[in-house]
Amino acid sequence: MQKKKVVLLSLASLLGLFFLLTGINTFTIKSKQPAPNPSTETIDEDLAVSRLSEAITYRTISYQDRSKFDFKEFEKFISFLQKNYPAVHEQLELERLMTMPLFINGKALIPAKSQ
Repeated sequence: MQKKKVVLLSLASLLGLFFLLTGINTFTIKSKQPAPNPSTETIDEDLAVSRLSEAITYRTISYQDRSKFDFKEFEKFISFLQKNYPAVHEQLELERLMTMPLFINGKALIPAKSQ
Protein backbone atom coordinates (compact mmCIF):
# COMPACT_ATOMS: atom_id res chain seq x y z
CA MET A 1 0.00 0.00 0.00
CA GLN A 2 2.87 2.37 0.84
CA LYS A 3 4.51 1.72 -2.58
CA LYS A 4 1.27 2.57 -4.33
CA LYS A 5 1.05 5.92 -2.56
CA VAL A 6 4.67 6.74 -3.40
CA VAL A 7 4.13 5.87 -7.08
CA LEU A 8 0.90 7.90 -7.26
CA LEU A 9 2.52 10.83 -5.47
CA SER A 10 5.49 10.68 -7.86
CA LEU A 11 3.21 10.62 -10.89
CA ALA A 12 1.12 13.48 -9.52
CA SER A 13 4.31 15.46 -8.84
CA LEU A 14 5.59 14.86 -12.37
CA LEU A 15 2.23 15.85 -13.82
CA GLY A 16 2.16 19.00 -11.67
CA LEU A 17 5.71 19.86 -12.74
CA PHE A 18 4.74 19.34 -16.38
CA PHE A 19 1.78 21.74 -16.05
CA LEU A 20 3.89 24.28 -14.17
CA LEU A 21 6.64 24.29 -16.81
CA THR A 22 4.11 24.38 -19.64
CA GLY A 23 2.41 27.38 -18.05
CA ILE A 24 5.70 29.20 -17.53
CA ASN A 25 6.79 28.51 -21.13
CA THR A 26 3.43 29.68 -22.45
CA PHE A 27 3.89 33.13 -20.96
CA THR A 28 7.65 33.59 -21.27
CA ILE A 29 8.64 32.21 -24.69
CA LYS A 30 8.07 34.62 -27.58
CA SER A 31 6.55 33.43 -30.85
CA LYS A 32 8.97 32.74 -33.68
CA GLN A 33 6.32 33.25 -36.33
CA PRO A 34 6.90 36.15 -38.70
CA ALA A 35 4.55 39.08 -38.46
CA PRO A 36 1.82 39.00 -41.11
CA ASN A 37 2.09 41.40 -44.01
CA PRO A 38 -1.27 43.07 -44.44
CA SER A 39 -2.40 43.13 -48.04
CA THR A 40 -3.76 46.16 -49.77
CA GLU A 41 -5.37 44.02 -52.46
CA THR A 42 -9.10 44.40 -52.86
CA ILE A 43 -11.16 41.41 -53.78
CA ASP A 44 -14.16 41.64 -56.04
CA GLU A 45 -16.29 39.17 -54.11
CA ASP A 46 -19.02 39.00 -56.75
CA LEU A 47 -16.46 38.14 -59.44
CA ALA A 48 -14.79 35.55 -57.17
CA VAL A 49 -18.15 33.91 -56.41
CA SER A 50 -19.07 33.96 -60.09
CA ARG A 51 -15.78 32.31 -61.11
CA LEU A 52 -16.00 29.69 -58.38
CA SER A 53 -19.62 28.97 -59.30
CA GLU A 54 -18.58 28.36 -62.89
CA ALA A 55 -15.43 26.41 -61.97
CA ILE A 56 -17.32 23.81 -59.95
CA THR A 57 -19.61 23.03 -62.87
CA TYR A 58 -16.78 21.29 -64.75
CA ARG A 59 -16.78 17.56 -64.05
CA THR A 60 -13.01 17.10 -63.78
CA ILE A 61 -13.00 13.80 -61.96
CA SER A 62 -9.88 11.64 -61.93
CA TYR A 63 -10.09 7.88 -62.00
CA GLN A 64 -7.54 5.09 -61.82
CA ASP A 65 -9.15 3.68 -64.96
CA ARG A 66 -8.18 6.09 -67.76
CA SER A 67 -11.16 5.00 -69.87
CA LYS A 68 -13.46 6.78 -67.38
CA PHE A 69 -11.75 10.17 -67.84
CA ASP A 70 -13.70 12.86 -69.66
CA PHE A 71 -10.79 14.66 -71.31
CA LYS A 72 -13.10 17.09 -73.11
CA GLU A 73 -14.31 18.34 -69.73
CA PHE A 74 -10.70 18.86 -68.61
CA GLU A 75 -10.02 20.82 -71.80
CA LYS A 76 -13.04 23.04 -71.18
CA PHE A 77 -11.84 23.64 -67.62
CA ILE A 78 -8.34 24.55 -68.82
CA SER A 79 -9.87 27.03 -71.28
CA PHE A 80 -11.92 28.49 -68.44
CA LEU A 81 -8.76 28.92 -66.33
CA GLN A 82 -6.84 30.55 -69.17
CA LYS A 83 -9.69 32.96 -69.87
CA ASN A 84 -10.35 33.92 -66.23
CA TYR A 85 -6.81 33.85 -64.83
CA PRO A 86 -4.50 35.12 -67.59
CA ALA A 87 -1.86 36.43 -65.16
CA VAL A 88 -1.43 32.93 -63.71
CA HIS A 89 -0.88 31.50 -67.16
CA GLU A 90 1.66 34.21 -67.95
CA GLN A 91 3.66 33.55 -64.76
CA LEU A 92 3.53 29.75 -64.47
CA GLU A 93 4.82 26.98 -66.66
CA LEU A 94 1.99 24.78 -67.89
CA GLU A 95 2.81 21.21 -68.88
CA ARG A 96 0.83 18.26 -70.10
CA LEU A 97 1.93 15.02 -68.46
CA MET A 98 1.32 11.81 -70.37
CA THR A 99 -2.45 11.61 -70.72
CA MET A 100 -3.20 13.94 -67.84
CA PRO A 101 -4.51 17.26 -69.06
CA LEU A 102 -2.46 19.74 -67.04
CA PHE A 103 0.32 20.25 -64.55
CA ILE A 104 1.06 23.75 -63.28
CA ASN A 105 4.69 24.30 -62.31
CA GLY A 106 5.40 27.32 -60.11
CA LYS A 107 9.14 26.75 -59.63
CA ALA A 108 9.93 29.84 -61.68
CA LEU A 109 8.27 32.00 -59.01
CA ILE A 110 10.37 30.67 -56.13
CA PRO A 111 13.57 32.70 -55.68
CA ALA A 112 16.77 30.71 -55.57
CA LYS A 113 18.36 30.43 -52.12
CA SER A 114 21.55 32.41 -51.76
CA GLN A 115 24.53 30.30 -50.84
